[in-house]
Amino acid sequence: MNNSDKIIFGSQTKVIFLSFLILASCNNIGERKITKEFERKGDSIRGDFTLSSFNDSIKLFNDLPKPSVVMRYSELNCSVCIDSTVAYVKKLEQDLGIPVTYISSYSNRRDVILFKELNDIKSSVYKTNFISKYDSLNAPYLYVIDDDLVQKSVFIPKKEEMGEYMDYLKYIVKHYFEESLNTYKSK
Repeated sequence: MNNSDKIIFGSQTKVIFLSFLILASCNNIGERKITKEFERKGDSIRGDFTLSSFNDSIKLFNDLPKPSVVMRYSELNCSVCIDSTVAYVKKLEQDLGIPVTYISSYSNRRDVILFKELNDIKSSVYKTNFISKYDSLNAPYLYVIDDDLVQKSVFIPKKEEMGEYMDYLKYIVKHYFEESLNTYKSK
């Protein structure tokens, strides 16, 4: 595959993914149990909870763009689960312009650098002093953070149910990012 093929294929993939999300959010595909399941709330992140990157920059959760998607994982989680989750989350970030924050419990700087390189992640990967009730599940999970600073629409993906990823992405785009997505599409 030469470079022009990659560019064309990449553009087609973005258009197809964006079209699918817009179409699905317009005609209630998959609205069955999703509303209840994806409205799951987590813990409050109010207070002095910090995010620190491996280059020692520190910020508060309050400094994150809002709304944004947070992907929380541990290097001890199932690597297939992490890779699957990253693949879907990157589509939100790269194809739709939705802000994503990656939070890990890494202890080795080299692991973060390798994770970023392997997954082509340009943004920072943070550690935090915030501990959620979902951290003990030993699985990566996603949630949305907005001005309320409460984990919203917490999603624990299951690798054997990949269709749930798309249902979740459609749900959060429709409920949290539709307005910003319309602005992004008009650019």
